[in-house]
Amino acid sequence: MDRLQTSVAVTRFPGRYIQGPHACGVIPRLAEELQVHKPAVICDAFVAANILPNHLAPVLTSLQPLYLTFGGEVTHEEVARLVAAGKHEKCDMIIGIGGGKTVDVSRAVAFESGRLPVIAISTLASTDAPCSARVVFYTPDGRFESYRDLPSNPTAVIMDTEILIKAPVRFLVAGIGDALSTWFEAESCAKVHAPNCTGFRSGMSAVHLARCCYDSLFEYGEEAVLSAKRGVITPAFEHIVETNTLLSGIGFESCGLAAAHAIHNGLSEFHCTHSFQHGEKVNIGTLASLFLTNKPKAEIDKVYRFCKAVGLPITLAQLGFADPLPPDTIRMIGQHTCVTGSTIYNEDPAISPAAVSAAVAMADEYGKKILAEH
Repeated sequence: MDRLQTSVAVTRFPGRYIQGPHACGVIPRLAEELQVHKPAVICDAFVAANILPNHLAPVLTSLQPLYLTFGGEVTHEEVARLVAAGKHEKCDMIIGIGGGKTVDVSRAVAFESGRLPVIAISTLASTDAPCSARVVFYTPDGRFESYRDLPSNPTAVIMDTEILIKAPVRFLVAGIGDALSTWFEAESCAKVHAPNCTGFRSGMSAVHLARCCYDSLFEYGEEAVLSAKRGVITPAFEHIVETNTLLSGIGFESCGLAAAHAIHNGLSEFHCTHSFQHGEKVNIGTLASLFLTNKPKAEIDKVYRFCKAVGLPITLAQLGFADPLPPDTIRMIGQHTCVTGSTIYNEDPAISPAAVSAAVAMADEYGKKILAEH
C-alpha cells in the first residue's frame, strides 16, 4: 500500500436505509424525489410469483415498471442481457427485489446502464449484500469468479419486515453466519492495516459498527431466531435484520475481509457446497479463523455454542462433505483458499495453504466435539 492508502480512512454507506413493517410503501415517494419515469424491476421467478402480487404490485402499479426476470446466477452474460432489456424500454431506475444475488445483479445492471439510481429490496435477511457497492460474480455453474467494487452504494435499501418474517428461518440464520464474520475480519484487517473494499484503511466509525454487529448477534440472535420460527415480528427480530444487513454491510465493506470469506471461496470450489447459503459457508470460515488467529479458548467456546444454538453449521459434514474427511480434500481447501489476491493474506501475508488446512481441520474436529455435548 502507498502512504495515502494507509493514512486516509474511507467509510461507505448506502444512500438511505429503510426498515420496518410495510417499508416498501415508501417506493413511490422515492421515485418522485428521484424524478424517475420508468423503473425496471428485477426479480427471480419465485419472487414474481409469490411476493410481488401480495406485497409489491399494489405499490409499484402507479410507476408502470418494466418487469425483468433474473436467471439466478450473477454472471457477466446475465448482466448484459438485463442491461439491454432495460435500455430498450428507456428505464431510468433499477429496483432489485430478492435475495443477495438479485440485489447484486441489480446494482451491476444499474451501473452498466449509465449509473442509474438503484433501490435494493431484500426479501431475505440472509446476507449483507443489499447495502454494499460490491458485486460478487460467479461462473454459470455457481463457482465464485471475482469481486467487482462499484463506485457507489445503492441509492436506497428497503428491508420490509412484513416480507422478511415470512421467509424460511434458515435464511435469517445464514445472515447471522455472514454477520458473525464481520468483527473477526475487521479486527484482523485493522491489526495489519489491510485495505478495506475501497482500497483505503478503515475508520473509527466502521470498526465500532463492526463490533456493534458482533455484540448485537449475541444479545438478540437466539431470540430473533425464535421469533422467526413463530412468524412474529419482535424488537429482537428487527434488531437482527438490521445487524445482518446494515451493520454487517458497513462493517465488511469499510473494514475489509479476511479469512472467513477467503475460506468460503475455497469451500465454494466443491460441488457439495453449492446448495448451501453464503452465510453457512462463511461460518465454517469464521470458525477456522478462530484457530488460525489463535483466539482464546473461552471465545472459541462462546462462538461455537452460539452457532449451535441458532442452527449454523459447525462441521464440514453439515456442508455436505464426507465424514471422515479425506486428507486430500482438506489439503485442497487450503489450496483453493490461498490463491493470488485472496483476502486470507489480510490475516498475515505469510499464511500458507497448510496453515489454512490445519485450521479448517481443527474447526471441523472442534465442531464435532460441540455437537456431541448434551
